[in-house]
Amino acid sequence: MLPPFLYAITNEAPVYETIINNRAKKLINKIQAGTYVTVTAEDGDFYKVITAGPNGWMRKTDLGDTMGIKIFYLDVGQGDGILIEAGNLRILVDSGPSVNMHSYLTKWQYTYLLNRGQPVHIDCVFVSHFDADHYKGLIPILNDKRFTLVPSIMQAY
Repeated sequence: MLPPFLYAITNEAPVYETIINNRAKKLINKIQAGTYVTVTAEDGDFYKVITAGPNGWMRKTDLGDTMGIKIFYLDVGQGDGILIEAGNLRILVDSGPSVNMHSYLTKWQYTYLLNRGQPVHIDCVFVSHFDADHYKGLIPILNDKRFTLVPSIMQAY
């Protein structure tokens, strides 16, 4: 039985157009570690996958059951904001002075959830210090009912 989905476990995991006699032919894509793929077929040491554009065949050894960790550094206007994903855990660190972080989360990163009407859960939020250019961008996220956050004690260090 095929696994319904897997994750790339090697950085820049290759995706091939075809396989012949259990050998990959013509590299057509590379995906980052942690990228989700849907498995549609199996042939020898390869799975046929649907992924972040062009789809094709990947070596089974480049795929695994866990996402690992993904860290996104985002230009949030004045400095950087950070989104960390480790499995189902989502962490935000700083968010800038405007709506850039909210726009990234709603118009790019989590559209696949939001388009299905599913909320996006944020497990932790860290603010490095309380100048507006570090926390003000969190306000649109906190006010957006499509996002849920676990209440917790927050401290500045």
